[in-house]
Amino acid sequence: SKSSDFVIASSNAVGNDFRKFLRIKKSKIKIINEGVDLRKFSLKKNYKKNLSLPKEYLFYPAQFWKHKNHIALINFIKKFNEKNKNSLNLVLAGKKKSFFFEVMKKMKEIKLQKIKYIGEISIDELISTYINSKFVIVPSLHESSSLVILEAIALKKIVIASNIKPFQEMSKVFKINIYNLKNYRNFEKVILKLKNTSANKLRKYSDYNYKKLKSYSWDVIAQKYIDL
Repeated sequence: SKSSDFVIASSNAVGNDFRKFLRIKKSKIKIINEGVDLRKFSLKKNYKKNLSLPKEYLFYPAQFWKHKNHIALINFIKKFNEKNKNSLNLVLAGKKKSFFFEVMKKMKEIKLQKIKYIGEISIDELISTYINSKFVIVPSLHESSSLVILEAIALKKIVIASNIKPFQEMSKVFKINIYNLKNYRNFEKVILKLKNTSANKLRKYSDYNYKKLKSYSWDVIAQKYIDL
């Protein structure tokens, strides 16, 4: 990185980490956000609910790395379902990476039928599962940014995300429902608020986010690389 002409960060939070930990000059760091393929992630196609899924569910598509924070999310879902009559369903999808068996062990221990792992799915199945979800949730412990958030917004879904710096940064552009990843009560408050928000108001949020997404289109982001 020190021998390079530029170092590209996908968020200001990551750019600050480059300066702090790698001691790279600010002038050398260029911020170029991740881009989403709006032709692929589009509501124009007729994606049917072709997987055996609950009527309403939170969707979390992520590879099973430890920093994806599956276990903490599962614990929060369990606690929410114990305290509230309006139980939550959680659908997980993603590759079986290094933390997969730990997550499966946890699911087996708590014996909660409201959580379902649907495996590594195709792009069409991914889009279908996004579209048919109630909300999309991203509880990560750390990220550079989040393509999941952008994909969800492209498909006009309401997003819930942990309060890490890159997500807080994205929330200045989009209407994202941020919760404190270490605080169950805050998580519960966010979920209950969304559940009690009218469909019309939620639609206004998703429409607002979709309009803002144009600057995150892959075509726009790709041009930034070309210009650089």
